[in-house]
Amino acid sequence: MTTSTGTPTTLTRAQRLHRIRAVHEIHNLIGRHAFFNAAGHYDDLIDTFARHTPGVSVELADWGVYEGLDGARAALVGPLLEMARRNGKGMRAQYPELDIQDDRAGMLLESAFTTPVIQVAEDGGSARGVWMVMAAQTGFNPDAGGPEAGWAWVHYAVDFVYEEDGEDGAWRILRLRVVPRFRTAYGVSWVESSLREQAPPPLTTTSDRPPTATLNDYSVTRMATYDPVPPEPYRTLDDLPPL
Repeated sequence: MTTSTGTPTTLTRAQRLHRIRAVHEIHNLIGRHAFFNAAGHYDDLIDTFARHTPGVSVELADWGVYEGLDGARAALVGPLLEMARRNGKGMRAQYPELDIQDDRAGMLLESAFTTPVIQVAEDGGSARGVWMVMAAQTGFNPDAGGPEAGWAWVHYAVDFVYEEDGEDGAWRILRLRVVPRFRTAYGVSWVESSLREQAPPPLTTTSDRPPTATLNDYSVTRMATYDPVPPEPYRTLDDLPPL
């Protein structure tokens, strides 16, 4: 193989096996991340992030960049808890005859990660992956008078690091960026939805830094940009371009 600079490199058998195994383990990590999110297992969701490596960050759409594990929780868990709170309040008011105990009753957040491109660093200590993600979402909508089904298509760009934990090591998320493509109600096309003004997400905190990129959502007036860019071969984490 060659590095991103075109310099030939030779990997040992152990290094090659580590890189092959890394791709499999990263697939499983992202899969667990999606299942934790769908089930509302938010502590487990945050545990998919790096524990010993500085630089953890999450960037969602144009909300900005959230830094550290607390920032990851604020970005990923905070809006979902607020969504659940609003959902539970609406469901109980709309269906007083039902014994609704859980705020998440009637909610659905299912994400299918597809089209993966994963590149492991030459030194085996990090990796970058991109995915196209299809999501089915449901939550209480007061305008609809009940739970409303919807679709959301996004792109994920994720940097991973391999962290040593005693005798074993594990891949974890270091940086995560979500690039929206479209969001629409189940019975409404994304073309029609793109022409409507949509309600902002239920943000409960402010970001640590402004967003690094402009929105790349579907529009009838422009073509989407090439974002995120699938990763190319690279040597170490420090050699990666911005996510």
